[in-house]
Amino acid sequence: MTGKLKILGLHGHAQDAEVFRRKTGGLRGAVKSIAEFDFLSAPHKVERGEDGDEVGYSWYRYDSGMETLTISLRQSLDEINSIFKAKGPFDGIFAFSQGSSLAILLAALQSEQDTPLAKALRGEPFPVLEDRKALASKKTKFQFPLGRIADAIPEVSFRFIAIFAGFLPRDEPFRSLVTESSPPVNSFHCYGEKDQIITKEMSQDAAHVFKQRTVEMHGGGHFVPSSSGVRKAFKSFMQSQVHPS
Repeated sequence: MTGKLKILGLHGHAQDAEVFRRKTGGLRGAVKSIAEFDFLSAPHKVERGEDGDEVGYSWYRYDSGMETLTISLRQSLDEINSIFKAKGPFDGIFAFSQGSSLAILLAALQSEQDTPLAKALRGEPFPVLEDRKALASKKTKFQFPLGRIADAIPEVSFRFIAIFAGFLPRDEPFRSLVTESSPPVNSFHCYGEKDQIITKEMSQDAAHVFKQRTVEMHGGGHFVPSSSGVRKAFKSFMQSQVHPS
């Protein structure tokens, strides 16, 4: 491998590319000799700030349930495909919070196993999950969503993810489809012991989906830390991706 690692940054809910760039300067500085970063803003505007006078962006929306979630996710995948075509290929994805959930889904989409996810992307029916509350309540339609994103993902390919405050997709069938796919990428997971938004248990559940994982916990809350311990762990992981075994 020659040159630096190319990494795509995916921000958290109500952030944007520039906010995420600013908040990760310490970590990026630790690996500036081996990695370069591009950052992408999500397509869906959301208000932030006490008076709603600031604008951030979101990777997916829930305004009208699963259909809105799927349509908004499709739009985000279109944006990701566009940046992969324009500036890729990328070696890895660097993500925070909601961006991490999307990164996990993208990693699962690379699985070569004949999982329910792979079958759904071929247009086959979703598995019947009789024990799922979503099915029991009959509030979630399982038969349409992934067909709408299938043609948005074929060119998205990468070798690793580094995620902060990560969590699994919260909605069925996306959650089960990810957990059954065994994403075939290396992974770095960092989360806060005191995070009250994405709890450490949620991030631990996300980490356990990956066979090849490095886990680092910090003592704070819901943010991307830049403490010396986290910088050291992050740099070590990134160095291992320059010359993967």
